[in-house]
Amino acid sequence: MNLISKVLGIVFLGLGLASAAGAATFNLNNDSNNSEWDSYGYDSLTYTKDGIGLTVTAWRDTDSLTDGPWVYKSSKNNGLGVNNGLWDNSVDIEYSGSSRWDEGLLFTFDQAVTLTKMEFRYVDEEDDMVIFEGVGGKSFGTYGIELYGSNEHGKVEFDSPLNGTTFLVKAPEGDDDFFVNSIKATARTQVPAPTVPVPSTVLLLGAGLAGFVGIRKRVAV
Repeated sequence: MNLISKVLGIVFLGLGLASAAGAATFNLNNDSNNSEWDSYGYDSLTYTKDGIGLTVTAWRDTDSLTDGPWVYKSSKNNGLGVNNGLWDNSVDIEYSGSSRWDEGLLFTFDQAVTLTKMEFRYVDEEDDMVIFEGVGGKSFGTYGIELYGSNEHGKVEFDSPLNGTTFLVKAPEGDDDFFVNSIKATARTQVPAPTVPVPSTVLLLGAGLAGFVGIRKRVAV
C-alpha cells in the first residue's frame, strides 16, 4: 500500500498545481518596471506576475497632436490613466468625442491569456468601459462597472472568456471616465482541469494500483 499512497500523493499534488498555475492579478499601482518619466507620464509600464509578462501603453486615435500620449500613474493609488499633455485637462481614461480625440490603455501580454476580472477607481454608478481585441480589433463588448466598497471603487468580472494577447480599454461615452487599478489574467497554456471528477479519477487509479500490487504478489509467490 505504500506504493499506492505515494502515487496518490503525486496525483493530488499534480491536480493542485494544474488548477493553480497560470493565474495572475496585476496591481497596476505597484511592481512595475517603469520607462523614463516624461513631464506628463510614462511611455510604457511593464509588469511580471506569476510567469506572465504585461506591458501597458497609452493609445490615442489621432496623430494631430505632436506629443504623447503617456501612461499616467495616479499618485493616490487610483491606478493608470492617459495623459495627452498640454491638450488634456484630465488624466483618467475618458471619451472626448469627435471634436477632440479618443483615448485608452493598451494591455499587451507576452503570451495568450484569458481576462477574468478588472478593477477600477474614480468611478460612479453610470460609468461603462469597452474593451477591444487590440487596436482595430473586434469589440468584446461594453460592460457596466459595478461599484463596491467605498471611495469610488468598481469592478468588471467577465462571464464569457476574453481571449487574446492584446486588449484595448476605452471609455465608450462622454460621461464615462475611470482609472484602471488592476487586471486579472489566466495563461491559456494552463493545464486544463480533468474532465472526470477528481474523486472518481482517484478511485479508478487506486483500484488499478491495488490490482497491480496484487498481481506482483502472486507472481512473487
